[in-house]
This record gives sequence, structure tokens and C-alpha cells, in this order.
Amino acid sequence: MHDRATLRRAAAAWIMAGTAALALGALAAPVHAQAWAYPTFQQSHVVDREFNFAVATSGSDGGTSFLVQWREGVVPGKQQFSFDAGLATNNGNAIGFFGGTYGVQFISQTAQQPLELLGTGGANLAFGSGGVLFRVPVAVSVRHRFPLQGDLAVTPYVHPDIALAICSDCGLSGGGLAGSPIHRTGDANLDIGIGFGVNLEVTRQIALRLDSSFGSSSFGSSNASVGFGLAWSPMGLRKQP
Repeated sequence: MHDRATLRRAAAAWIMAGTAALALGALAAPVHAQAWAYPTFQQSHVVDREFNFAVATSGSDGGTSFLVQWREGVVPGKQQFSFDAGLATNNGNAIGFFGGTYGVQFISQTAQQPLELLGTGGANLAFGSGGVLFRVPVAVSVRHRFPLQGDLAVTPYVHPDIALAICSDCGLSGGGLAGSPIHRTGDANLDIGIGFGVNLEVTRQIALRLDSSFGSSSFGSSNASVGFGLAWSPMGLRKQP
């Protein structure tokens, strides 16, 4: 009976996250709080070590991104550092990007506390033939983990964010780095948005992650960012639940 109730709660969480993502995707343009137009893939808990290999798409302006994320705990269960790097296509142009983020565990999930919260701040850079895009995002990630049978667990999470974006030599004819012909060198704007994700733990080392990002961005006009990741925690390192 307990397993059935847990499965029902997990299924409801998946449906709620998916429905919210689809609804916002139909109404909003994306925010790119990461180095480029892809979701954060950031759950709301500190890990000892994790590598996430992901692909994301963000419509005609953001294109397709291929990225690797490395997360490393610096204070067990309390603080972590993460590094993103990858390549993307934008209107036929190649874009390189990288960035670093520092995360602090503010609230941990317990039997008495159902929600968990992680705060993050970082700096990201994207560069290509159309210019340079610099972003300073601040975000939180909130989740609840539903354990299933064995090592299986499902975790829906949400991550609102805000980012200062500075674009240099963007908006060049033919599709600049920011995908917009109206911005000039040194333009600075605020991006505000929200993302929805679901993490499925297959084993203690392997998890599948579906994430999305929506919001208002003053740079570009691409569609909502949606991505899929495969997260791996090396053997011998304890993954925080």
C-alpha cells in the first residue's frame, strides 16, 4: 500500500511538472540564465561529485547546445562548485560557452521538512563570430524527492532565476550572438525566468534529467529551452539523497 501511494505521488509530480512546462512554453519566451540557451539541470541539493552530459534546444535563435557540467562538493552537504562548458549552433554559427556557479544548501529535505532549497550564483560567458555575451545569474532551486523501489527515485524541481546580461558586438546583421539586430556594444539587461525539471534516479550512480527554462529575456527571441541530461556520480563517492 505504501509503495502504491508513493508511485501515485511520483506520477502526480511528473504530470504537474510537465503540464506547467507546456503551459509556460506556450506563453513565454525563454530566459538564458546559463552561459547560453539551455536549462540549468540544477537540482536543489549538494552532491559530492557529479558529471552531467546534456543536449538542449532553444528554437531558431538559441539553436542546439551540447554541454558537460561538473559539480563538486567543497563542504559536504553544504556547498558545491559547478562548471559548465560546451558548444552550440546559432543561425548556422558556432558558439562556445563556459561558466562557473557556486551553490549553498539553505534547506535540506527531512521527514519534518518536505522541501529542499539550494541557492546559486555564478558567471558565464558565450562567444562566437557575432560577439561576446556575459551573464551573472542568481537563482534558487526547490525540490522534493520521492523514493521508489530499490535505488529508484523521482524528483521534480523548480528553479526561478534572474541574470544580468551584457552583450558586446551583438546583434550583427545575419544573426548576431544574441540573435537580435537591435542591441549595440555594451548593452546590459536583466533576464528573469523560471525553469521546471524532473530527475529520475536509476541507480545510486546514474540519473536521467529532463529540464526546461522559460521567462522574459531582453536578448533574442528564441523559443523555450528544453534539455535532456545523463548524470553520473562516480563509484566510491556518496551521493547526497
